[in-house]
Amino acid sequence: MDAADFYKNYHTDEYHKKYDLKPIGEKITFEHFLHLLDTGREIEFYYEGELYFISDDHLGRVLSGPNHDPSPHYKDSRELLIKESLKGNLLLDIFENENYFIETVF
Repeated sequence: MDAADFYKNYHTDEYHKKYDLKPIGEKITFEHFLHLLDTGREIEFYYEGELYFISDDHLGRVLSGPNHDPSPHYKDSRELLIKESLKGNLLLDIFENENYFIETVF
């Protein structure tokens, strides 16, 4: 699946209207997670006991964390999800399978 196909599957006005909360210390649905990314939120999350950060700046999205060099900048959040991995697992799979906990949403 490329970023364009991925975007078509999850980009609807309905999910933008549903998710206004900033969850802390919990799991959220994959659509809610995408909404946070689509609205420019930065997210700290735990995966397998380690804290990671998805930041957003004028160059795009970056994934960083312990033992993980900062990723390249990605203009499209979905591209980050389908190209970056943690401990051998794509970010897409980690978030679709809800295998994480939200620490902070900025």
